[in-house]
Amino acid sequence: MHRLFVYGTLKRGQPNHDRMNDSKLGISKFIGSGQTKQAFPLVIAGPFNVPYCVAKEGLGKPVRGDLYEVDDTLLAHLDTMERIPVHYQRLTRTICLDTEVGGDSNQTEVEAFVYQLCDYKQFVLNLPFYHDYDSLGTHGLVYVPFNVRDKSRSCDEILEKGSSK
Repeated sequence: MHRLFVYGTLKRGQPNHDRMNDSKLGISKFIGSGQTKQAFPLVIAGPFNVPYCVAKEGLGKPVRGDLYEVDDTLLAHLDTMERIPVHYQRLTRTICLDTEVGGDSNQTEVEAFVYQLCDYKQFVLNLPFYHDYDSLGTHGLVYVPFNVRDKSRSCDEILEKGSSK
């Protein structure tokens, strides 16, 4: 099993969460909620309002999400869905998992995979940064699911090899 931290459409209550619970795609177990230890820019971009956690450590805010354990089969499916390595990279990050012990809140740190955008156009860093993604949030940028997208448009317009360096 692999630890996977999801912060966008795969989170509980979000448009692609059903993939995390589809036994035909593999096995997952919800561990808990938390946030990245480091700050990262979490933006909503492109023609389909996709949430991206940009691999620019120290910029932005700690990113909230859900931690899962997933098997090899589900991880491979999600890697394909997230277009690894063309679109996102799957990187290991420290996650501060929310825990409650005796009524006191504290955090446990764990290492987990996170899908992050490494190569992108510079304008991405000029977009608003978020701490906690919700497709129906007050930002008004509702996520466009795969099955209703205009196939003539692409999320790749935010990518530009080498621009994040």
